[in-house]
Amino acid sequence: EFGLGIEREGRIDFLEGYLRDISERMEAEEALKASETRWRTLVQNAPNHVTIIDPDGNHLYINRVEKGFDPAEVLRSNIYKWVPEKHHGIIRKSIEKTLKTGKPVKYQVEVTVPGVGTTWWSCCMGLIDPMAQFPQIMIISTDITRERKAQEELSQARSDLEERVRLRTSQLTEINSQLEREILEREKTQEALNEAKETAETANRAKGDFIASMSHELRTPLTSILGFVGLLEGERHGSLNESQIDFVGTIRRNAEHLLSLINDILDVAKSEAGQDELTRSVVDLDNLVRRSLEMISSRALESGVEIAPSPTHLGSAIVDERKVRQIILNLLANACKFTPAGGEVGVKGVRSQTDFQITIWDTGIGIPPQAKDSIFEEFKQVDSGDSRKYPGTGLGLTLAKKFVEIHGGRIWVESKLKQGSRFTFSIPLSVE
Repeated sequence: EFGLGIEREGRIDFLEGYLRDISERMEAEEALKASETRWRTLVQNAPNHVTIIDPDGNHLYINRVEKGFDPAEVLRSNIYKWVPEKHHGIIRKSIEKTLKTGKPVKYQVEVTVPGVGTTWWSCCMGLIDPMAQFPQIMIISTDITRERKAQEELSQARSDLEERVRLRTSQLTEINSQLEREILEREKTQEALNEAKETAETANRAKGDFIASMSHELRTPLTSILGFVGLLEGERHGSLNESQIDFVGTIRRNAEHLLSLINDILDVAKSEAGQDELTRSVVDLDNLVRRSLEMISSRALESGVEIAPSPTHLGSAIVDERKVRQIILNLLANACKFTPAGGEVGVKGVRSQTDFQITIWDTGIGIPPQAKDSIFEEFKQVDSGDSRKYPGTGLGLTLAKKFVEIHGGRIWVESKLKQGSRFTFSIPLSVE
């Protein structure tokens, strides 16, 4: 700095001055400018939004604005303008806390973007210089709209899932309760069935025992009657006149019929009681068929039914001879009974590598289609009812079926009404 020495007459008499070293100040100013330049460069290129406001929320600085904002308008505005009123309290409390504590405050608010709508921002607010007379507040903001939306969608998905789980759990609970009720009901039903089964089995055994006992008691006197009939027919105690011979013949036929009936009942009772066992042996099936035809021939002759020639080539099999004979005889007797005079009855036989098959056919009255399913049931006949034309108990086919099945075989019928029937059964060659 310089000063001038001046005389009274206005002449310059001398000059005076002094020098001051301002190097440090200049360096400090340069450093400050450099620091400010670096700060602005850093802030302007930061990935976040940087805003500086005063304690009243007026904008002092923004590093950049989102698309849809006018930078000049933002700088002239207050921060509360761009935030929904419901979030004004959040910003106000954050400013108060920052000014009071001097520590950063974090918060999230909605920001209304012109032409875009509502967005969500995560903000961190702090004082630039806590000691300044006029404090300034810096806000660093990050757009979290996508994250917030994803979080809301996740929350909604979780809520939906929880609701579905709740509904499904409710359904499963109801189903479980229903299943428990059904299981309890089934257990009760099963208990009742078991009791009923046990009662039925007890009654069935009692019935079987009763029938077997009664059959035995009835068969014994019938055997004696047939013995005496044989003596009378042999005329060992004197000759009989023609009328007496007819009477004795009637007694014999009725006694034999009754004995046959009792034997059938006894066989059914044994089968139902599980007492029927197989006595296996090697049996000549052709011979068995031939002898069965001979045994039935007298009944066929009485009925006027012709026995057709029935050659078979069945060979041998390991079976219960008595039961197979009974099957054939019962089917032959049934065929003769339901075939009118002048009709025919015959037998056919087929053998394979594993079983043999025998068919008893007739030209009789046939079986109605609705009766085929019940024809093998006990006491069932085609002409069952009060006006029955054909005598019998209806046990012959039942026994035939039981004896076939105990051999592991099967039996079936083919029939046309008024044209005849074909009863066929097949049995394995060797019964285990």
